[in-house]
Amino acid sequence: MKKPLLLAFALLGLTACGDAVVATDNTVVDDQHEAVTEVVGIDFFHGEWDEALAKAQAENKKLFVDVYTEWCGPCKIMAATVFPQQSVGEYFNERFISIKLDAEDEDINGPELSDRYEVHAYPTYLFLNADGSEISRAVGGMEAEQFVSLAGQILGEHGGNFDELVARYEAGERSVEFVRQYLNGAQLQFSLINDRQKSYELFKSMKQVAEEYVASRGKENLINEEDFSIISSYWDKTPRGDEMAEFVIDNYDAFVAVAPEVAVVEFVLSSNWFGALNAAQAGDPVYKEYVADYDGKLAKAVAYRNAHDKSDLTDIERSKRVYHQMYLEATKNWAELHRVIEQGLQANPSAKGYIRAAGTLSKAEDSKYQGIVREYARKGYEMGLDNAFDLMTYVGILKQDGKTKEAEQVIDVYRNSLGDSAADKRNRELLDRFTQTPANTAQGS
Repeated sequence: MKKPLLLAFALLGLTACGDAVVATDNTVVDDQHEAVTEVVGIDFFHGEWDEALAKAQAENKKLFVDVYTEWCGPCKIMAATVFPQQSVGEYFNERFISIKLDAEDEDINGPELSDRYEVHAYPTYLFLNADGSEISRAVGGMEAEQFVSLAGQILGEHGGNFDELVARYEAGERSVEFVRQYLNGAQLQFSLINDRQKSYELFKSMKQVAEEYVASRGKENLINEEDFSIISSYWDKTPRGDEMAEFVIDNYDAFVAVAPEVAVVEFVLSSNWFGALNAAQAGDPVYKEYVADYDGKLAKAVAYRNAHDKSDLTDIERSKRVYHQMYLEATKNWAELHRVIEQGLQANPSAKGYIRAAGTLSKAEDSKYQGIVREYARKGYEMGLDNAFDLMTYVGILKQDGKTKEAEQVIDVYRNSLGDSAADKRNRELLDRFTQTPANTAQGS
């Protein structure tokens, strides 16, 4: 998973970010969302990419593509609360053939299709002509009304009114209904702006508006669906310790009573994840309190996540181990960190585990760990490294030992082993970046 850069994440509202990969064809299936017997919301097509395009051409419709990942919180919220709504289904089913694309599932060519359309954030919504050419795109989570309005703007059925909202706000209009409309309208703008710097600047200014709004309301008046939507958008991925994040966590039951539970769950668990992560990386023992909250004030959220998302069943326990190791590294408790790492490797040996353990322990000032670092690095390499990032960790360790020639040979062997798959192209690009050599761009699409 790709995590921090909190403000960068936040400027996408309910958006999580990831890497794109390469280009070729074809299959699209629906693994994230279960099929329903009677379609009320968006009627997603199950089949291959070319079949979806052909169906769109035959029915004189556009193509709508929901590009998601299994780990993306906003993707889950949209799937559970927006796509199934009747108003959304009526609008989209009349105008689009709609499909879902798991961007990381190589079995269905998700990476290839994601790279073809240069998808870098999730969820990304692609609005395409029936020949596959792009009309427009948007990113991030939003409410059903916003989502339909977004599609209407993209199809040219109506124009946006954000400039009008800006003018009214600057003129001093501050009613609750209007400021909500203004903040929600900005969410549409975030979704449509492809320039990160412009999105960042707009988000910063709108976050101030959101902060002024919630302050004027008083916390006791924020426990309703409309205001939770604003909180979850403008405080998304805000770490524990923040006043608003703590307010939602402390009033979890009350918010669940008025807002979609899946959205509240994703908000509080995300806040706890980032809070524990930041604290552990800083060597702050408060991370232990946040970890304990998984079995305390966050227990209901964890139970909901585990019951509704089987892919996340082990995430909490894995996160606890990661936090602990980060804390030991930050506090330079190398002996205990080595013990914990060795215990984990004995239980679950892997190339990635060994090479990343080597990278972590290479930061220890005590020279007694250097032999362990070399041993771990060698084991990882011999077990077979499948990505350029880990390979370059091994190369770096070789160079630290003065084995420059061997390091260069390792790079050459790895580069020559790469083929034309999406993963291989991604690794070639990373390798070129690490070694500062011109990228090989002769990959077909």
